[in-house]
Amino acid sequence: EMDGSFTGLPLAKEWITGVEPSDNVDFLARKLELLAKLRLNTSGISSNLINAQNADGGWGLSSGLESDPFDTALAIRALKKSSTSSSSAISNAVSYLLLNQNADGGWGTVSGGPSRINATVAVLKALKSAGSQGVSEVSDALSWLSSIQSGDGGFGSQETTVHETALVISAMIDLDAIERIDSQSAVNYLSERQDVEGSWNGSVYTTSLAARASKRFNFPNLTVAFETVTPDELLDGQK
Repeated sequence: EMDGSFTGLPLAKEWITGVEPSDNVDFLARKLELLAKLRLNTSGISSNLINAQNADGGWGLSSGLESDPFDTALAIRALKKSSTSSSSAISNAVSYLLLNQNADGGWGTVSGGPSRINATVAVLKALKSAGSQGVSEVSDALSWLSSIQSGDGGFGSQETTVHETALVISAMIDLDAIERIDSQSAVNYLSERQDVEGSWNGSVYTTSLAARASKRFNFPNLTVAFETVTPDELLDGQK
């Protein structure tokens, strides 16, 4: 939720609405998702994104480029946020992702490329948003992610990194699969690598991912049931 004391939202909305259009799918998807969150008109940019979809159901980095799992995942999530999205476009995109899963269970940044954490997490989030989190391909992807946890508790497609470890923790929480990894070791990996001034790697992006993953793990959503109790007879001080 936006801080109620923030007064710059109208100006921010005006700016983001007026940003020049682009055929870059990453740009289109992220702008569409933001416009939807801000409850602004998404019809034009939604159409632009759908028009950039390839015949195989996927999206590439830009219109006309070869489809890849990462950009396809971004497009699915953005279209699901929009009230003007096309169900057939999303369905075709999901089919593309399922057909282009690697044998090890992950997805590459490009089709057929080696499995990467950022691409696999993006696809898992997209499949969940599309209502396809129950397919066997999701279980295979979770198994792959679990299998690459390092002895130091972290995750990395090549060597362990803070941002990839945070991505995996958050994805496992999102998919109710946190028990499939050694989650405490993963969170310890993050805490042990926080810099003395409070950041991770001096990066705003990495710090935001690590802080969010740590908070979500340590403070899970709890549901508390409240009951109203009324005494049989009001006593002094209860009136």
